[in-house]
Amino acid sequence: MNDVVLTAVAGGARSLLDARGELTPGLLLQASVPASLRGPSDDRAAGNQVGVMIVPLPLGEADPARLLASIAATTATRKRQPLHQPNTRVLQSWMIRMMKRQHLVSLLVSNVPGPRDPLYVAGVRITEIFQIGTVQGNVTISVGAFSYTGQLNLDVVGDPDALPDLTIFTDGVADTLSRLGALAGSQSSRATARQGPGSTHGPR
Repeated sequence: MNDVVLTAVAGGARSLLDARGELTPGLLLQASVPASLRGPSDDRAAGNQVGVMIVPLPLGEADPARLLASIAATTATRKRQPLHQPNTRVLQSWMIRMMKRQHLVSLLVSNVPGPRDPLYVAGVRITEIFQIGTVQGNVTISVGAFSYTGQLNLDVVGDPDALPDLTIFTDGVADTLSRLGALAGSQSSRATARQGPGSTHGPR
């Protein structure tokens, strides 16, 4: 599932850069992907234990199936390597200060497994849950995926000044999922947009 999300993100980035005339052969876009450091027996009440995996997305590949295979091979290798762990306050503070000048990653992508059973508030069933991310420093786009009762809901947050054409990205995400056969029917899959401090679009 993580590889499918990354493939959809790569498809969205490819569409955006192609529309801007900035897509070049062999282009790799680096995505920062949080990954759990927990083992099967770890105490879930002990707080977050998360590292960072850097995944190159090969935007030069136009075929979603081949793109998925390439990303899956890369993540399988990266999962066997140590994750980046900015787990001290000094290192975290340094990373925050460097975010405006860093050139390591261009995208933030997070996939969080949510409840398999429906949740209720005051007796009313919650029908959808989204993970709302933030953009940081010179990384102007963040994609969050959250699973809930058989759904996989995606939310895209972008800097409105840097990405006035963010809908091209979200359309590319939806098109890639559709070509992979992973997008729900038109009645249940749609994109919404909200303007504010950051533009938010969510293919469901």
